[in-house]
Amino acid sequence: MFASIHAVSDVTLPFFTIYTQAKTGAGANNLWPIANAKITFVFTPSTAVSTTSKKNYTLYTGNKVPANTYNSIPLRCTQTATANSTNAYNGDQGTLITVGPNTSFAESFDTSIVSLEDKVAFFCFGSGSNEPIGNIEFVLNSFSICAHDTTTSETLRATNGTTKMFFQNSSATTNYLYNNLFKKHSDFSSLVAKPESMFNAYNSAVFPL
Repeated sequence: MFASIHAVSDVTLPFFTIYTQAKTGAGANNLWPIANAKITFVFTPSTAVSTTSKKNYTLYTGNKVPANTYNSIPLRCTQTATANSTNAYNGDQGTLITVGPNTSFAESFDTSIVSLEDKVAFFCFGSGSNEPIGNIEFVLNSFSICAHDTTTSETLRATNGTTKMFFQNSSATTNYLYNNLFKKHSDFSSLVAKPESMFNAYNSAVFPL
C-alpha cells in the first residue's frame, strides 16, 4: 500500500490501518463482529520536521519504494501494531514491531494474528488524537494498493502484484494550495483579496514565458 500526501506539517504524519475480514468458529478471536484483526502502519520522518514543512511524501508499507513517487519523499512505515481480541484491550495497542530497511513485508507485522492469506475488509486513515494543534495538517492526494500474485512463491508475490488506485484527490490539493498561497478558491473567487503583484510573481515562476 502507498499513499501520496502533501504535509503542511510533518511533525506527526497520518497513519493508516487495515482491518481483516471477520472469521467464524472456535478461536476466531474477532476484534469486532465486522473485523477479525487490524494492522496499523506508523510513519516517522528521518529528517528534520516542522509545522510549516510543506513537503510531499509517498508513504508505503512494503520493502520496495513504489515506482511512481514523482517529486516526493519516499517514506516506509517505521512501526506497526497488529491486534485482535487477544491483545487489543486494556490500553494494549497490540504486537508492536519496529520496521527496518531490511524488514520484509511479511516480517513487518505479527503473522500469528494476520496472515498473508487473510482478506482485507476495509481500511482507514487516522491521526494522533493527543497531538497539539498544528502538529498534524496534511492533504491526502491518492491511495493505491498492490495486490499480490496468487503464486505460492513469496518472491513472485512481492514483484508480480497489480497496482490499483483506490482514489485520487488532486482537486483538493489544488484548492488547498490556492487558498494557502492567495487566500482565494481555485476558481479565484475571493476569500481575502491579495495584491496583483503576488499573482504576477506566481505566474512568472510557475508559467514562465
